[in-house]
Amino acid sequence: MEWWKECRLWGQLNVQEHDPQCIDIERWKEYWRRTKIGCVTLNAGGIISYYPSEHALNWRSPWLHGRDLFGELVQAARDVGIHVLARFTPSRIDERFAMNYPDWCIQDEKGQLVLDTGHDPGQSIRMYHTCQNGPYYRWWIPEVMFHEIMQRYDVDGFFFNAWQSADRSVGPCHCKHCVAGFKEATGLGLPKLNDWGNPDWHAWLEWQADCVNSLAEEWRQAAHVLKATATVVMNIGGGIEGLSGRGRNWRRFFAAHDVIDADFQSRGTGVPLWEIGATGKILRSVMQPKPYIFLFGVYGGIGRISAQPPVEHQAMMSEMAASGACLWYHVIGACGEDRRPFDGIEKFYAHYDACRSYFEGAEGEAEIVLVFDHTLLERYGRAEADRLVSQPWKGAYAALVRARLPFDMLHADDLSADSLARYRVAVLPNLACLSEAQCDALRAFVQSGGSLVATFETSLYDEAGNVREDFLLGDLFGVTADTVAAHRHQQVHFRLDVKDAIAQGFEETNVISALDTWLRPVSLTSDSASSHITLVPYVPHMPPERVFFRVPKTDTPIAVLRNFGPDGGRVGYFACDMDRLCALPRNNPDHRRLFANAVQWALNGQVCVQVTGPGVIDVHVYRQTTPRRLLVHLVNCSMPDLWHPPAMEITPLGAQRVVISLEEGEQAAAARLVWTDRKTWLERGAGSITVEVPTLEQYEIVAIEME
Repeated sequence: MEWWKECRLWGQLNVQEHDPQCIDIERWKEYWRRTKIGCVTLNAGGIISYYPSEHALNWRSPWLHGRDLFGELVQAARDVGIHVLARFTPSRIDERFAMNYPDWCIQDEKGQLVLDTGHDPGQSIRMYHTCQNGPYYRWWIPEVMFHEIMQRYDVDGFFFNAWQSADRSVGPCHCKHCVAGFKEATGLGLPKLNDWGNPDWHAWLEWQADCVNSLAEEWRQAAHVLKATATVVMNIGGGIEGLSGRGRNWRRFFAAHDVIDADFQSRGTGVPLWEIGATGKILRSVMQPKPYIFLFGVYGGIGRISAQPPVEHQAMMSEMAASGACLWYHVIGACGEDRRPFDGIEKFYAHYDACRSYFEGAEGEAEIVLVFDHTLLERYGRAEADRLVSQPWKGAYAALVRARLPFDMLHADDLSADSLARYRVAVLPNLACLSEAQCDALRAFVQSGGSLVATFETSLYDEAGNVREDFLLGDLFGVTADTVAAHRHQQVHFRLDVKDAIAQGFEETNVISALDTWLRPVSLTSDSASSHITLVPYVPHMPPERVFFRVPKTDTPIAVLRNFGPDGGRVGYFACDMDRLCALPRNNPDHRRLFANAVQWALNGQVCVQVTGPGVIDVHVYRQTTPRRLLVHLVNCSMPDLWHPPAMEITPLGAQRVVISLEEGEQAAAARLVWTDRKTWLERGAGSITVEVPTLEQYEIVAIEME
């Protein structure tokens, strides 16, 4: 039985070492029951054991006093009728363990064990990083710990927190297992950390990625041998950055899992609410039809003991649910004194459970797809990964959200005629590394009527990260790369040469500022390609008397548009990093509008859902086949603390008008506002329907029942 497929609500009690002396198990039983969870994660071992392990080297909590706390909690979960994952943190062991088995730990170039200084920095307890390629991961965990836990407690699987080693910060591990393994696989010696000019460094990245993939496969197989219905969940981070380092062959990594979770416990400063939804879309693109889960923290953000405000949890859960993810709350400590958020989480979970039929089997229905590739962080971004990779996709994402344009995400490895066929526009945010096959798929997409919006160095590098002489998609963009390398421009401006197409909303200005942008110089190569925006060179900032254009107009293209006729699509290309300009810390609304205008121009008026009204709203669109429904999720992102979480209050929004385009032959029978459990009027038009949401608090689901 693949029980995890039916489990949409999850919980985790992260037991603290002193909890055995104060835990109220009955309290947790009732909370698990009231939150309707189908599975709970409970601490078993890894760093600290909460049961009487037979193995002396397992560090047992001194507060246990012979008590089997893990066993008691497992029984409590069984009493409630929910599944249990045994939680491990395998990336560290205490000094006593490490000194007995030093080759199980990460070692530096001198053969010294790598001390973990980040946890318990006072070093009352010294811990050392374990190596993913050593016996601790490859033998002790699957062959010893799995067996002991499963034989004693018959759990439903294992959860691994912080299973990632520290090698990305301290350098390749020099233990005998890594030295021999890398030598056998490649014939090479271990390289220096971040030595991007050395091919041996890239070989090590590939080898380490293969090791991570094989580890995931080994652990799942080991669990299945012990119990056919058991699963293994390996905690990962959020965004494409959270996928980086988990293996370049992401298909293989995710194929080794029945279910995956993204750890997004709290938003950091400058992380808008919609970036939680971005992680959900990323996971949907790489996991479907398998389930994917969001793990969020009851505590975190403002401390590991003090709780985040209930409003912050409500906002995060709304975005998680709208992205199609299952929910997983994470509680640190069974005896915490800050209980403020628990009622809010319970109410949201109960509400979600009552509405679960509107989440199950829902497929994305957007007409726009944002293409991403987490491997660009290392293949292309390297030392400047934030500027070249992270900020472009985040900026493109922000521009689409602020324009209320619903969209999906697609991994570049999945670029094909079939995957693109369901979309009208593909957005390529500085997707620099593309293979010939990927470019062929994009070319065929345009020839069949699809449209593209691309930026900066898209297709200028091959799949290995080597620069090409020219854009491989230059025939679509209608440009060729000049010999001058990309370079930074400060205190420049963009001149709007053509006041139509992507210049909507700029009727009262001819220029907009671009205080810090990178430009890839290009020349037009096609008569059908036209430059709509050009560069105005440097203008001094001070003194005010000298702030004027010395050269008011040039022929340097910034935005190039091309229409491939009645049977082909439209292609928009920005020769600068327009997407990065849309990301924080920059907040110029002109850049977001230009980028969104380019996407709307590419859509050529064919928008599946239009939402008009006040505020910042993240729009997600789905379709269900049984029963036949169209679903529009609206997440209110208009909060005073959008950029500086945690959120303290919800800013309710006024009426929202939702216009939904119908496919030929479709007829709408009724409309309902699911989350607030309200009926609403339905206005039928030519090929569309209109629904009104009278007020929008934090979250709403507009459900259109089809005839």
